[in-house]
Amino acid sequence: MLSTNQAAQTADRATRIPAIEGLRAIAVLAVIVYHLRPALLPGGYAGVDIFFVISGFVVTGALARRPPDRLAHALGAFYARRILRLLPALLVMLVTAVLASLLFAPMITILTDSRAVALGATVGGANIVLARTGLGYFGASADLHPFVHTWSLGVEEQFYLVCPILIWLWARGGRDVDRRRIVLALIGVTATSLAACFLLRLSAPKAAFYLMPTRFWELGFGVILALTSDHWQPRLAAVRPAARSALILFGTACLLAVMLLPGGEGWLRSGIVAGVSAAVIAAIASADAGLSSNRILGSAAAVWIGERSYSLYLWHWPVFVLFRWTIGLEGVAAPLLSLALTLVTGMLSYTVVERPFRRIRHVAAETPGRVIAAGLTAILFSAGTILLLFSQASALTLSRMDPAKLYGGPSPSRCAVRRDEQSFHGGAVRTVSPLCSEEGLGVRLFVVGDSHARSYLSLAEQYSARKRVAAAIYDRSGCSFPPVIWDARDTTRCRQFRKNVAQELDRTLRRGDILFMPGLRIRRLARGQGQAAQIPIRPGSAFRKNETEILVFLRRMANRGVILVFEAPKPVLPSIPYRCSDWFNRSNPICRGGLEIDRAAIERMRAPVIDEMQRLAGAMPNVVLFDPLPILCPGIRCGARLGERTLYGDGDHVTDEANQLLYPAFVRAIEGARSRPKANWVSQADQGQTR
Repeated sequence: MLSTNQAAQTADRATRIPAIEGLRAIAVLAVIVYHLRPALLPGGYAGVDIFFVISGFVVTGALARRPPDRLAHALGAFYARRILRLLPALLVMLVTAVLASLLFAPMITILTDSRAVALGATVGGANIVLARTGLGYFGASADLHPFVHTWSLGVEEQFYLVCPILIWLWARGGRDVDRRRIVLALIGVTATSLAACFLLRLSAPKAAFYLMPTRFWELGFGVILALTSDHWQPRLAAVRPAARSALILFGTACLLAVMLLPGGEGWLRSGIVAGVSAAVIAAIASADAGLSSNRILGSAAAVWIGERSYSLYLWHWPVFVLFRWTIGLEGVAAPLLSLALTLVTGMLSYTVVERPFRRIRHVAAETPGRVIAAGLTAILFSAGTILLLFSQASALTLSRMDPAKLYGGPSPSRCAVRRDEQSFHGGAVRTVSPLCSEEGLGVRLFVVGDSHARSYLSLAEQYSARKRVAAAIYDRSGCSFPPVIWDARDTTRCRQFRKNVAQELDRTLRRGDILFMPGLRIRRLARGQGQAAQIPIRPGSAFRKNETEILVFLRRMANRGVILVFEAPKPVLPSIPYRCSDWFNRSNPICRGGLEIDRAAIERMRAPVIDEMQRLAGAMPNVVLFDPLPILCPGIRCGARLGERTLYGDGDHVTDEANQLLYPAFVRAIEGARSRPKANWVSQADQGQTR
């Protein structure tokens, strides 16, 4: 009789099928090519779908072949093996990537909660964090986040929480009828997962893409295939070898075809084709290793890559992100250099970290409790190291664009403020309340708009602290309020957001309150800053037609005595300061436009918007047009810096230093509106005097 250790080794050898290693090689190479050059392999992300099917098939097969043991020991041994297999290389990558990112890409600390994603990845929860932050896998901003790729590891690790219990029940079931019921239940769960993924792909796309329940169907393909192998393998063996080889070749061709199709919203279609094709290939490969087609997938080169696929997957994405933050990934030399660095780091990870822990797999069977305890200790140590590194971001960074300095909050005031944030119809509402005992003016400041409204948070905090009034910011990225001119980006969700904000403010605003409406209303110029807003230069007839309710709301507020403050368009820059201001990134092709632009060019771009704003101002009382341009651009050239102050963190959002410059002009504009029942245009000369 085999010992537990011998049985485990026998099961491991049984699951090491050369052709499946070749399938892993196809998967990891597809993902790497897609992440490096999406145009070459638009559907290369389907490599992750292949990984899911393989994981379900191989892990289930290994568990099913082990003798049924006590549940506690079976679970302990399984989790110990997974810890030794996955955790060491993952933790080393995470800590290294955090350090490299803080050195060369300090803005990751505010682009999204990268710290939360990194910490989530240590415990297999990065996909949950990403689904909550709203960072889309196919969005341009994802290319700058070094931990996005760990979402797939989160899906697999969450799958491992339920998989061994199901397999243990299946292995313990002595009767065929019991096993059949478990398989039927798994088929039902897999079908439900696929249906949920299909239904949520449009209404909740990030949840459908990232979360394990809506991704279980791919792993379920592999699980069902492994559990039913005793039934289909004899039938498959009866099929002629030529036909089986043709099926493998057809499945491989389907994989390649789906990877050449465009990506984006078609990821579910690609995943289904890739999952079914991978399942067919895995089934035939496991049934007969002697097929000629198997020998191709199981070639020495394919197996070599497949064995190192985990380390290559871990390291390729942080390497690519680091290149994007520094010298870029355009041309020929930079991509080749990034591939070379990926190979070197992947090989080091495999040789120094991954393979040594693989060699002690027997420890997982002999003392699983100790392995699990060591793994939890390593997670706590790594999480503590990540938190320490993030806490020292300002000291570590090599960049002059330190977020702590650019977004350090309002200027000092004797009155402190309390901040709060809540979700609001796809966006957020951020409230600021003064903590002083003395009452202020009795009026309140409301800021509404897209992400540019959010960038005025520091100004709102200054106003709240110094005037001792409450303030609130309603914002949703990409949703200007009001649009003023027709915007090609505008969506039904933005129109619904504006409607909900108008309804909320209609119940809240009273005489004397201030409604400030900033936004991006001219074309974005900087490359690499999300999707550029291609706003046509035309009057606002479409606005008047489609936003009648908002116009009625604004007129009602103006007649109620609310002060309406429209923001004239600020300068936009050709390049992104946080990506183009340091010695290690100035040569990046994304910085070719420079960090300055002629003021005359900005004046031409914003002229139609100002004309429309003037028409709106003439149609209702209590309107003031606030123009930041003379403050931010006093000369003939507009730039990212003004003297020692950094005005822009990216290509069009102002920093807290810019807010400090703009604050006196903003207060002057409000005071001018209070002194005139129907405020006129705030002249550039008047604003210039407030500097």
